[in-house]
Amino acid sequence: MSLVDPERIWLQSHQDTTALGEDRLWCQDKVWPNGPEDHEPTEYVRADLYAALTRELSEARRNALEEAAEIAENRTRDFCREGFVLQGPSYLGQTIAAAIRKAGEEGNNG
Repeated sequence: MSLVDPERIWLQSHQDTTALGEDRLWCQDKVWPNGPEDHEPTEYVRADLYAALTRELSEARRNALEEAAEIAENRTRDFCREGFVLQGPSYLGQTIAAAIRKAGEEGNNG
């Protein structure tokens, strides 16, 4: 991390500077002491880092849904082998497939 391109910055609270007639300051670290809620500095995170984390989260959700779909399909096959009469395997499969498609669409939009 460098001073030129920090991962996050803190912007001093507007209330802390108004009474003194000063400009607001920013810093890489939260150097201002904790105060009342309306006097807390604002934290900003670099947009590229946030976007990367959002993509990772979408991929993790999609992978989790695919894993859940595989588990559900295996359980459905096991039920059918054991002689249970199910009207829902195709409905279950459609529901899981729809959830996976939705997760993929959300990941592409994020």
